[in-house]
Amino acid sequence: MIRPKISIYTRLVFWITLLVCLLFGAVLFVIQKREAQTLFEETRSRAFLQVRYVADANQPSFARPDQLAIQGYADDNIKDDIFYIVFFDREGRPYVVSSAIRSLQDLFRESHVGKDVTRDDPPFYQERSVAFEGRDLRLLEVEKAIFLPGNDTKWASVMIGMSLEPMVDKMREVQKVLLFIGAGGFLLGILGAAFLARRITRPIHRLVDGTVRISRGDFQHTLAVSSRDEIG
Repeated sequence: MIRPKISIYTRLVFWITLLVCLLFGAVLFVIQKREAQTLFEETRSRAFLQVRYVADANQPSFARPDQLAIQGYADDNIKDDIFYIVFFDREGRPYVVSSAIRSLQDLFRESHVGKDVTRDDPPFYQERSVAFEGRDLRLLEVEKAIFLPGNDTKWASVMIGMSLEPMVDKMREVQKVLLFIGAGGFLLGILGAAFLARRITRPIHRLVDGTVRISRGDFQHTLAVSSRDEIG
């Protein structure tokens, strides 16, 4: 079996291009991971602020208590990327649920915040997917305990479901930008590899050609040196 002859130039172009692509791909992968982590941390921080605001806003209604006022708040503040608001009593049972998700009982079966929670504990959070109106929604679920003034015992808790779709859309935009950058880097890698391979192989070809001519008796032939590196 005759193996195909592959020139040194072609091999250099292939391996240099491959190396550049691997390095470029690794850098883009790290950038994408860090960008995804940054976007998630920004969304989580915003969700924490939102759930604290909801808890503080409804603290007086729990002190009275006024279930109708809490229900009105849960229904009237479903906007932007807040998908639902659920309030639990001190025993962890659903107390007030946004009207839009009453049929989705798996979302609010029980509280994730225990009775031994303190004021300084961070909110509970988790990612989850919800099937709603024929589509799957990615949500960040955040729950925080509600305390009454002068009482360090958990009185209730509030959970919000914040849509992650805006974050996903931003990630898609980042991926598109990185894809264009990667395509540009691939083309530049090929051009750079071709240029570098030519710089390496051209003096070698001249040396081989000069050696052949001298071996045939052309002792007047000279090799021009165009650079001062090892190859010449």
